[in-house]
Amino acid sequence: VVGLDEMYLSLDAGRTVGHVAAIAVFDPHEPERDELEFLRTRIAERLTTLPILRFQLSSLPLHLTGRYFADGEVSLDEHVQRVQVPSPGTDAQFKEVLDQLMRPILERDRPMWRMWLVEGLEGGRYAYVLKLSHGMADGSVVWKVFDQLSDTPAEHLPEVPIRKEPVGGTAELVARALGQWATMPMRGMFLQGQTAWWAIGRLRSEGAGFLQEPLQTVGELF
Repeated sequence: VVGLDEMYLSLDAGRTVGHVAAIAVFDPHEPERDELEFLRTRIAERLTTLPILRFQLSSLPLHLTGRYFADGEVSLDEHVQRVQVPSPGTDAQFKEVLDQLMRPILERDRPMWRMWLVEGLEGGRYAYVLKLSHGMADGSVVWKVFDQLSDTPAEHLPEVPIRKEPVGGTAELVARALGQWATMPMRGMFLQGQTAWWAIGRLRSEGAGFLQEPLQTVGELF
């Protein structure tokens, strides 16, 4: 999980949410079928090419380093559910249902996504609604998910084996974290040295005048 991911994850707060969504509306399927069962089965078949739907936010013991994503347990009965739009199923009623679905924050103790089969739209139509944490992916990824769930995906994606532990295991992550901790003071000193030499060079070439603009900016901020 990099800094930008953490920024989007931080949007999951009291008044804001940090997820993206996509909607696909379909005409009635012929022949008639159990659409919820079909959707759950299709997602189960494509999980190996859609690791994004398996990712669960994890942390090392004692929070030694930043968080990371690892394969979590996907419960299709929980992640994929059916919702009914009240009759007559107008667009306005559909939007009200969408508003209700988008309000809750995605739980972080399981893969951070949900999909709904929304039925009862006018004309016998139905919709797939996908909700995915922005901390895992941006909006373009939701369309890639829909593509991979189609009968004939436009993009061929390689299969990614399911791993309950990150590559190298937790022990490898702990070892890397300890190494980062050990080098942090040295990296800080190196950065301070680079900053000092940069300032010395500017002073020698431009004199103290180059400090006026940075100091003025700092003064405006405070």
